[in-house]
Amino acid sequence: MTDEQQPVTTPDLVDLHSEATDQSTVVDALLGLLEDAGRLRDADACRADLMAREAIGSTVLPGGVAIPHARTAGVDVPTVAVLRLVAPVAWSAGAGPVDVVLGLFTPAGDSDGYLKLLAALTRSVVARLPRDLREAGSAREAAGMVQRGVGKR
Repeated sequence: MTDEQQPVTTPDLVDLHSEATDQSTVVDALLGLLEDAGRLRDADACRADLMAREAIGSTVLPGGVAIPHARTAGVDVPTVAVLRLVAPVAWSAGAGPVDVVLGLFTPAGDSDGYLKLLAALTRSVVARLPRDLREAGSAREAAGMVQRGVGKR
């Protein structure tokens, strides 16, 4: 399967019982999912790019969802990692706590794909994806929800 054919998320990129307790441990958990799924090239690059983007402005949306995202040399394949947190965590000043985190990572040179995927993911969140993810019974079910939400089956 080529990089272009890989699904944006899979069950091994989903943790429905994450015990992350703050933004730093959430990022660690996201990178751990990428690593375990064989999609992480460079953890330091991913972390730096994600935090640089977060410094520009919060990625928290209404309803307790964060979509930290970055174009990064740390991945070769567009990927969404999903965390459903056991307990809500504070994400950024002025934003409410989050209990669903959708980490979006795309290759550094893929500006068009990055923007399309971010827009699709954001539309899904505004619609009902967080509510669905909170009710998901399995990682496979959650991964399917994200795949459908971004229009990739």
